[in-house]
Amino acid sequence: MRIHSLRALLVTAWLALPGAAQITADQRLIDFQHLAGLYAQNYGPYEFKRDVIGFDLMKLQPWIDRVRAAKSDIEFYDICAEYVAALRDTHSSFNTGSTFTARIGLTSDIYDGKVLLDFIDRSTLPASAYPFEVGDEVVTLDGRPADYWTSELTRTIAFANQRATRRLGAGYLFYRVQSIYPRAPEAGETLRVEIRRSATGAIESYDIPWVKSGYPITSAGPVPSPAARRQQDPAASPRLNHYGLPEGTAPMLEAFQNKRWDLAERGLARLRGLGSRTPYFTLPDGFQRRLGSRATDFHYSGTFPAEGKRIGYLRIPHFSPADETAAWNELFAEVTYLNANTDGLVLDITRNTGGGCYAEDALDLLIPWPYLSLADQIRVSRSALTSAEAQLAAVEGAGLPGELVAQFRSITDALRRAYQQNRGLSDPVPGCSLTLERDTARDRLGNILAYTKPMVILTDELSISFADYAAAILQEAGRGPLFGYRTNGAGGSVYSINAGFYSESATSITWTIGTRNRYIGTDDYGTTNRLENAGVRPEISFDYMTRDNLLSGGRLFTSAFTRAILDEIAKGQ
Repeated sequence: MRIHSLRALLVTAWLALPGAAQITADQRLIDFQHLAGLYAQNYGPYEFKRDVIGFDLMKLQPWIDRVRAAKSDIEFYDICAEYVAALRDTHSSFNTGSTFTARIGLTSDIYDGKVLLDFIDRSTLPASAYPFEVGDEVVTLDGRPADYWTSELTRTIAFANQRATRRLGAGYLFYRVQSIYPRAPEAGETLRVEIRRSATGAIESYDIPWVKSGYPITSAGPVPSPAARRQQDPAASPRLNHYGLPEGTAPMLEAFQNKRWDLAERGLARLRGLGSRTPYFTLPDGFQRRLGSRATDFHYSGTFPAEGKRIGYLRIPHFSPADETAAWNELFAEVTYLNANTDGLVLDITRNTGGGCYAEDALDLLIPWPYLSLADQIRVSRSALTSAEAQLAAVEGAGLPGELVAQFRSITDALRRAYQQNRGLSDPVPGCSLTLERDTARDRLGNILAYTKPMVILTDELSISFADYAAAILQEAGRGPLFGYRTNGAGGSVYSINAGFYSESATSITWTIGTRNRYIGTDDYGTTNRLENAGVRPEISFDYMTRDNLLSGGRLFTSAFTRAILDEIAKGQ
């Protein structure tokens, strides 16, 4: 208790220092122009955002005016973060580098359009003092409506669609992270929360202490000169793209890596089930788990009975396993079992945070016929072209078949042509292999190893990045209906890089824009082949985010997807 009190005292003292050690107005302007320059050179979906979203990152004067008028480094950080968030791009964000967090043992989300509590840590909030329950509504926080805070807390970071962004804001109500919300240290010692009790309708007020950790950033200066940092050589890895959420914390180049983003660093792990191996809902009666009980299991799987049929369930939480070979072997063994012992399969990629090219290897085991992966158009920088040229030289000297060398040369030529243009986008190119054409997994005799029975694919607005891609690939391959909600719309590849010499901030930039193999009609984005913002729309719509599902463990949801897979089985009989 004394340690916590001392930290709180120090935080209060630091916040009280008026204008201490700030960088200069000129330094702020230089750093903002550097940030904008990074996006001008490298941001893949620029034209799409300008023409469809209505935000032109090249129009800097209003932002420059705000930077010049900024009274503190925190205000400057806030402007930079808001500039990047205006892109409405799940992959792109601004990071202050702070370690400060303020948290309370509650989580909330949007159910039936309202902010409801969906978890209470009774070890820190005992029922005797805090008798509210899961399903109760959050009405106000510190005197402002919950909707005000869901908007305020996502002013500096946004997802690709409005519904997902609002849910993100609900996830931050009780978890303030200065790395992406510069004003997080302004949280007081307690949070006054008004909660409407679902049982009585009464509104009750509680003062709940914040638990604070890390150290707040209150200034970035004084800084006499740029603070340069060593960056990783992007030519070190043979894969062009990374389709996961941004690293979000380390201000260094993370391109071309299949690293999994640490969800906890930006508080997203407080959206229940996001990136989690274990399902966030209760599986149907009679479910028998197979994978998911051991620490070494990457996937979660099992079977359950329904109307005389045996249904398989397979959850892929993200596409960045620590050991891709081990994960693929695990999936292969499980698909072999499911092929022999089930009549149909429910594939769950809801709340999947994306990742690397493991996704396409996994899809080889789930699509039992040749199919097309998706391409990307790349905003080609000198470093990206250098990487491709270096890889081409290695391929040409490796004695590989001429067809493969020609395919890699074609990709490199596409990047070179784009680089020679002013902010050119490349022709669509594959990101994980040398061609978009993929075949199902087969043994040496040509026998199909993939799952061959009927399938239903679960998606939602938190099916992110490579989960967007996977949903589109499965849909275009005709593998089975998508069930649930439209995917997130994080349609590109991402890397993180230093954003400011003086402020020592970082940003994650979407440098490609994913393209589908066919155009789709949408109410909000017209007819498009882009994944960005538009996402992938399911054939069977079902909204999990209702209070009934929250309180029943998703019983309505599981009953509905069970009906959907039974209908698919019946079609094949």
